[in-house]
Amino acid sequence: MNYALVNTENNIIENVIVLEEGAEWSPPSGCTVVPIVGTVSIGDTWDGTQFIRQPPPVVDSISEGVQDVIG
Repeated sequence: MNYALVNTENNIIENVIVLEEGAEWSPPSGCTVVPIVGTVSIGDTWDGTQFIRQPPPVVDSISEGVQDVIG
């Protein structure tokens, strides 16, 4: 099953993981895991009952967007 690794301080999804049923694993300190229903991504948030998708960044031009990626 897929889970979101959620930072408990800011409720932001830090990672998406797969755990097999019955797996013995504990999240790192300051995080919790939430079963994923639907689609979520790193950077989305968890409000305690549902995931909130973050909108993709808006760029004025393709070259500006590429420049942000390559620095």
